[in-house]
Amino acid sequence: MPLRRLLRRLAWTAVLVSAGSACLCAQIKVTGLDATLDATTFYRETTWDNLHGLKRLTTPLVNLSFVTDSGFRLSQRDETDRSLPTSLRLAGLQPADFQEIADAVHTAFVAELKAQGVDVMPYEPLAVNPGFQELAYQAPRSGKEQDVPQTYQTIAGISGARKTMTLVGHHCPWVESFMLANFLPATRLTRELEATLPIVSFLVEFVTYSSERTTTYDWREFLPAGHPPEAPPLRARPQIFLSAGTAAFLTPDGQTATLTLTTAIGYEHAFVAGIRRTRGRDREERKGGSYEVTVDPAAYKQAVIDVLKAQVVMIARKLAAGRH
Repeated sequence: MPLRRLLRRLAWTAVLVSAGSACLCAQIKVTGLDATLDATTFYRETTWDNLHGLKRLTTPLVNLSFVTDSGFRLSQRDETDRSLPTSLRLAGLQPADFQEIADAVHTAFVAELKAQGVDVMPYEPLAVNPGFQELAYQAPRSGKEQDVPQTYQTIAGISGARKTMTLVGHHCPWVESFMLANFLPATRLTRELEATLPIVSFLVEFVTYSSERTTTYDWREFLPAGHPPEAPPLRARPQIFLSAGTAAFLTPDGQTATLTLTTAIGYEHAFVAGIRRTRGRDREERKGGSYEVTVDPAAYKQAVIDVLKAQVVMIARKLAAGRH
């Protein structure tokens, strides 16, 4: 999908905040944006000048964490928040579907880097480098559902995300960051290869929540024709939603530069195939409302690829411009 069409669908959200343990407040605003708006306005630069004179990159590590379970426990709600589901669980996708998205986004990023004249090393010299092997040894497991990674705990705790699945483009090890404990092996890696190491990460959600505590969405309007009419109204709307994102670069001399997503980005796409109430996995879920959201795999995959491709193309162009 062209960037112009994507930007027309762009939405931004303020951070969801909890006001005390018994009350959840949300502030979400959807804005129609001009197609000429610079996408980099949604990102904050940090020490970007360190990339001056950049010659080449190692194979980019593209990490995508997909929210697979979203919702709010009863302890996070009061009587006015009844329409907040306890659990909205994503169904209809296999790990291979998420991997296909990660691979496609990785390919788009590398292709745009090369189109912008950036020298991108092949993966083989990276994989056999001792510094990278040390990073890979420390890497978390990918392809398995787990609690939201620590990196995203603050965002996840206020956006409803509870479970995620992380995949890495072209099956590289999931190197979450080269900061702190990973800094020395990562610095050795970039120095030995004389190339900058990029790590791009996004947290992809599939639902956003109403800004008005009394407003609910009729999910029938998001479902294909012929779906049973008893689909529940919920204070949640299906949407491909980037609630967090970073592009971090480590140079051979040990300097860092980052782009950080400061304003969450949402895109509306038709990808939901059905929703049904299920028996919750525990007493709290059964009492608060547990639902299974089935998606059309092809529609979901294409929607996420369209959204993320626009982001990594922007990052690649920003990177190419910053190296001069």
